Amino acid sequence: MISYYLMMVLLYSPVGLYYYYFFKRFYTLFKKEITKYEKILFALIALIITVLGCYPFGVWIVIFTHFFVFSLIVDFYCLLEKKIRNKNNKKIEILQKSGIIPFATTILILILAYFNMTNVVVKEYEIKTNKDISSDYRIVFLSDLHYPTTMNKEKLEKYVKEISRLKADFIILGGDITDENTTKKEMNDVYDTLGNIESKYGIFFVYGNHDKAKYNSKERKYTEEELAKTLEEENIIALIDDYYIINDDIILIGRDDTDFPLSKRRKDSSELIDNLDKDKFLLLIDHHPNDLYVNNTLGYDLQLSGHTHGGQIFPTGLLEQLFDSKKLIYGYRRIDDLSVIVTSGMGGWAYPFRTGNNSEYLLVTIKKSE
Repeated sequence: MISYYLMMVLLYSPVGLYYYYFFKRFYTLFKKEITKYEKILFALIALIITVLGCYPFGVWIVIFTHFFVFSLIVDFYCLLEKKIRNKNNKKIEILQKSGIIPFATTILILILAYFNMTNVVVKEYEIKTNKDISSDYRIVFLSDLHYPTTMNKEKLEKYVKEISRLKADFIILGGDITDENTTKKEMNDVYDTLGNIESKYGIFFVYGNHDKAKYNSKERKYTEEELAKTLEEENIIALIDDYYIINDDIILIGRDDTDFPLSKRRKDSSELIDNLDKDKFLLLIDHHPNDLYVNNTLGYDLQLSGHTHGGQIFPTGLLEQLFDSKKLIYGYRRIDDLSVIVTSGMGGWAYPFRTGNNSEYLLVTIKKSE
């Protein structure tokens, strides 16, 4: 852990140095000469910013990094303008030193990011299949709530009523419903609330990498056994490398989480499908959007995943997609006979901001091809 924070300090130090330079430059708007003690003060403020920014799971890193990026853009523009005109523009220089543009832009972006995070929308998809299903099926897929980072019980109850009105055939909870910051009471509350969603065939659950709170195991608020018991009490069926048949039409296959398997290892997706009837519609639920091209060759019809948060803070999702084109960070992809949908999730982790995509839950309709 110490080595991790030392690495973060080294990585974030350039941002801290820039803030020292920025405060000195800002101060020259009011006073031409800067004393030694004032320089020490600016250095201390820059140090505080560096320390706060080195904690990757807090709001400060989001605020300081956005301001840093927007301020660099303004600096680049001012430098370019000066080179083109070959002289200083006093008004632009004052505007640059004041920091008003990066400050206002950061505030505006974070307001929009907070709205994106807290305003949950329903995203609809329609999947056509040649499999012989007896009727159309409506599925609600809900993932990455990270309760209660962005939502309290009262607001969740509102969404439960909203989802119930969709009259889904079954509900799938795709992992990371809770995380390290969830208390035992909050864990009980969230599943007690989600357990009230009305559906025809019930509610199903797969583990995500945060549900068992192992990233902060020394301060865990509840045990894995308590979580499993709560799921059972709320009649939420956990699929841990297991399957469940819906109306002899659809087979739900839930994978154990790739980061923290309950057993010695999680099964390969090939093992999960070995003894299943391939004539049925095979719906794979994996918290991580992994093995997409492998799963296509095995005969799965649909894979539902979350985990990525759709690239919660721009441009992380875009960069991930650029470096690995086979990955799917968000949305829909058809790979031969396999349909893959990755949701951005109903909430977010660590901070209540989302600049990548809206918070959402999915309504997926499976229809027989005509």
